[in-house]
Amino acid sequence: MGNFALLLKRYSVPTIFLVVGIAVLYVAFSGNQAIQFKISGVLMLLGSLFSFLNTSDRSNVVTNWAIGGVSLALATYATIASYNSVETTRTHQEDYKKTKLTAERNLQDLRTIQSAFLKRYGKYAATWEELLGFAENDYVWEDDDAGSVPARRITPEELKYLVSIGFKTSKDGVVTVYKANQAIDNKMTEEEAVALSKMKTIPEDLVGFKRDSVKVKFIETTFIRNQSYMKERLDLGLGDFNTKALRYIPGTENQEWKIESKILKGQDGTTTHATRISGTIPFSKYENGEPEEMFFGNLQTGDLKGSWEDEN
Repeated sequence: MGNFALLLKRYSVPTIFLVVGIAVLYVAFSGNQAIQFKISGVLMLLGSLFSFLNTSDRSNVVTNWAIGGVSLALATYATIASYNSVETTRTHQEDYKKTKLTAERNLQDLRTIQSAFLKRYGKYAATWEELLGFAENDYVWEDDDAGSVPARRITPEELKYLVSIGFKTSKDGVVTVYKANQAIDNKMTEEEAVALSKMKTIPEDLVGFKRDSVKVKFIETTFIRNQSYMKERLDLGLGDFNTKALRYIPGTENQEWKIESKILKGQDGTTTHATRISGTIPFSKYENGEPEEMFFGNLQTGDLKGSWEDEN
């Protein structure tokens, strides 16, 4: 009994190391565990072997150096592997964030272009040639307003001018032609201000007043000459605006976004337009995960919400 207790006392620690080492190795090799986890199991087995040899007084310098050398080599390899794993994860996260940021910005730009195309032509573009051709070459009308309507009534002299040019207004289908003897009861309207701003001698509070629309190139007013937009691109590190690049999914070798457009017919006979542009970026949020799909638009409802907007 005394010998058993002595043996138990001497070999309990090496035995624990041995059992734990075997358990770790079993888990490491039966599952998809990292190399560092497998090496830790081997190191525990080597530790138990070293402990057994020392406890049984069978160790020597050569054996100790051999076990120590192997353990050091394995530990060094595990350290390097851990560093490389961390570096790989960091690189993946940087690539994912940059790619997703670029994809999000491009989809926002494509949504802007599709909305302008709908306003211009009454439908969404169905092909890249239509959409990007519009973005690069077409024009849109832009308000060119200045000044505000004076908060006063028109003067008799101004009424006389309006009558002389045959000024008239239309409200609820009723046309009113201005007459010299009509009452001046209400404050000046925007229509009156526009007409009066064209007098030979312009009233002082209407100097510089205008309500107009000008034809401007879409790509210039919306993107390349839009200072706030270009500053945002610069702040995000996205570089210059490139219309042709919008066609392709960032991070891929010229893989195109999928563009779809259709007309939705309601039960009451009304029609609405719907579009969707979608694709899969070549990165996942987490390493070794599924590549992430990104899109905007809904072909069933006509909504233009983007997939990234559900995350915020």
